[in-house]
Amino acid sequence: MVHGSILRSLLLLASLTSCASAVPALVTPSVSPSEAPSVLPTTAARTASPSASRSLAAYTNATLGYGITMPAGYRPSSCESWVDARTDLIGVDFFTPLSESEELDLNVGDIPPAARAADFHLAVQRESGGRSVVEWARAQPMNTGASVVATTIGGREAAKITSSDRMGAVSFAIRANDRIYLFDTDIRREGGDSAGFLAPIAMSFTPVSPGPLPTPYPKPPREAAQEVATALAKAFSEHDAAGVSLRMRGCTLGMYAVVEPPEPNNTCCILNRAIFPFIEALRPALAGGTVTVVVDPLIQSVGQGGGERFFAVSRWTDNGNTRQIDLLFDERGGRWSWSGAIHHFQRADGSVCFGRMWAGNYQGPPC
Repeated sequence: MVHGSILRSLLLLASLTSCASAVPALVTPSVSPSEAPSVLPTTAARTASPSASRSLAAYTNATLGYGITMPAGYRPSSCESWVDARTDLIGVDFFTPLSESEELDLNVGDIPPAARAADFHLAVQRESGGRSVVEWARAQPMNTGASVVATTIGGREAAKITSSDRMGAVSFAIRANDRIYLFDTDIRREGGDSAGFLAPIAMSFTPVSPGPLPTPYPKPPREAAQEVATALAKAFSEHDAAGVSLRMRGCTLGMYAVVEPPEPNNTCCILNRAIFPFIEALRPALAGGTVTVVVDPLIQSVGQGGGERFFAVSRWTDNGNTRQIDLLFDERGGRWSWSGAIHHFQRADGSVCFGRMWAGNYQGPPC
C-alpha cells in the first residue's frame, strides 16, 4: 500500500506551519483534529456503542445541504466531521466502517494507519463566483497535474478528477446550492479502485436546502483562546484529567516536533494521538505525580494570513525530565479548543522521543 495525502492533513497545514516564525523547524501535521462532544465517553459507554449497520443507509446533512446513500457497513464519523462558517471550506463529513469505539481508540502514527484505508469523505466548499466545477477543480493546488474531465452526475454539473501519479486516484466534484461537493477517499493507494468505490456514492447525491451554519464564537479570538489557556492551566495544576478533556475535541490531538537548533529539511516524527487513550494515560500520571504540567496562562500568538494563531507555553516534567510543549488553540464550529501540541527537543539529546503517554502504541524512535 502506498499512502497519499489525506484531507485531514490539508485542513491544518496552512494554520500550523504559520507558527514556524515563532518556533524553529516546525513539522507539519498529518491530521486535523475535528469536532466532537465536549465530554469524552467513559469506557462503559464506548463498549456499549453499537457496531456499524451492515446495510445501505440514507444519510442527510441538512446544515451542509446534501443527502447520500452510504455503502453497507458505513456510518458518519462521530468525532471527525465538522462545520465551520468562517472559511470557504465550510464543512467535511468523514465516513468510516469502524465502530465508534474503534475510531476513538485508533492511535495515528506518522503515516495514516491501514485501518483508515476504507474511509471516504465529502468536503463542501463555497463557490458562488461563477466558475464551472471544472474550473474550480483545476484551480485547486491538490489537483496540480491531475486530469479534470467535465461530466454530469444525476443531471448536475460535475467533474471527474484523476490524480497524475501512478495510483490514478479518482475523486468527483458536484455543483449544487452555490457550493462544490467533493467526494474523495482518505488514503490514496496503488491498486485501489477509488472510481468504482466512489461513483455509486456520488450518484446517490441529492441536494437539500442548506440550513444555518454555526454561529462563530461570540468573543474576540484572543479572549476566547485566553479562556482555553486559563482553563487548561487550572486543570493541570489541579491534576484534573477530566477538566483537561473538556477543552479538547475530536478523535485526535495533533503532535508536531521541533528540534533545536534547527537544520534544513528537518521533518521527522509526525504523530496524531487518539484523545481518549491519551486522557486515560494522563489521568493516573497526573494523579500519581509521575507527570506534572505547568501552563503559562498568558497566551502568545503568531501572524497567520491576516489573522493570528494562538498558543500557550507549557512545561511537562515526566520522571525528572522536563520538556517545553506549546499548546495550540483554534475555533471550529463556534467552539475554541486545545487542538495541537508542539514538542520541543534538543538536538544534543539525540533522537526525538515523545514518550509512551503521548505516542501510545506508535513504534517510533527508541527513547
